[in-house]
Amino acid sequence: MPLTRRGRWRAPAVLVAALLAATVLPAHPAGADAAGRGAAGESWAPWVSTTGAEVGCTKGSTDSFGICGGHHSYDAIDFMLPGGTPLISPVAGTVAAVESSCADAYSSCGGGHGNYVRIAGVDGTHYVLAHLRSVSVTLGEAVAAGDDVGLVGRSGYATTNHLHYEERTPGGSRLEPGPMLGRQVDGTVATYPAALGHSSWYDVPSHDDQLVVNTGVPPQPCLDDFTDVLVGNPFCDDIGWMVGEGITSGYGDGTYRPLEPVSRQAMAMFLHRASPHGADEIADPGFTDVMTTSSFHHPIAWVVDRGIADGFEDRTFRPLEPLSRQAMIAFLWRRAGSPVGYPSADFSDVAPDHPFAAAIAWAKATGVSEGYGDGTFKPGAPISRQAMAAFLRRIFA
Repeated sequence: MPLTRRGRWRAPAVLVAALLAATVLPAHPAGADAAGRGAAGESWAPWVSTTGAEVGCTKGSTDSFGICGGHHSYDAIDFMLPGGTPLISPVAGTVAAVESSCADAYSSCGGGHGNYVRIAGVDGTHYVLAHLRSVSVTLGEAVAAGDDVGLVGRSGYATTNHLHYEERTPGGSRLEPGPMLGRQVDGTVATYPAALGHSSWYDVPSHDDQLVVNTGVPPQPCLDDFTDVLVGNPFCDDIGWMVGEGITSGYGDGTYRPLEPVSRQAMAMFLHRASPHGADEIADPGFTDVMTTSSFHHPIAWVVDRGIADGFEDRTFRPLEPLSRQAMIAFLWRRAGSPVGYPSADFSDVAPDHPFAAAIAWAKATGVSEGYGDGTFKPGAPISRQAMAAFLRRIFA
């Protein structure tokens, strides 16, 4: 339901004193921790509101009303939100700790944090949401970014509704909270606190009408296999086909990295997997930069043997070099037998005497690639992994 802004919070003196003396969450398992944040770097704002959350007290913050009193002498942020505001997981992860038995009223329950959830993110950072009215997840439960975890409240050492937010190492050491993403009313996504004009949350004035806006959950994956191929990606079906055909399994961290350029060795691997081939011995092409022990050695030898690709005059294959769109089309064209006789593709940036003109003409005529809406093909541009999936599906599916 629509949420309305409340009047500016004036903390009673008893709250400031209580927060100064508040205990912390129960200790986490001991162990060495990395000093920095998780690899993801950014989390999603952990609430959904049609208005926004005022930045309340942060570490050592002061304001013109004197209501913070330095009670956050540790790394944390208070976000002022109406009671009952839905809270969501800021990242994908697992519920590592939870307290859900506290009344939504001032008490020492939960070590002063009241009802809380601690999520062990897949990025290596732990996220704490405290002073909740209620909790909707259980210990050990797997959550995706955007899953419901509870409601904003005032349990524990709190006399007004707000979200107490922390980021920690797995061993419990607090971290300075990092960047946070939020969906704006117009559907765009902003990065905070940069959107407020600050590089650190601790530079944002407390209780000064600086709002962090998030009106919805983060985009969800369109495939079970990858966390970064999201609903609305026009290449979702193409990437899904690649997985189903056993052509790709993505990366070990559960990503596909759809916008990352395709390397020459990856293209060799993809074509080898997509094409029928026997177990015949293939001669070593003798490239100085492709080790015989590499998992890419046989696919590279195969594309060379079939005349699909070749190396460079210095006897290298340059396996990690990004593949251009024109080279990708040339690979596919040669794999199709280098057919000719197709009409000119009429791309403004592909002249009739272009070295790849015949291959690009074939690609357009057969529907492998339509080029861009501005009438260009961009032959020298790197081809992304998601575009490569579409090219392969159009040929092999």
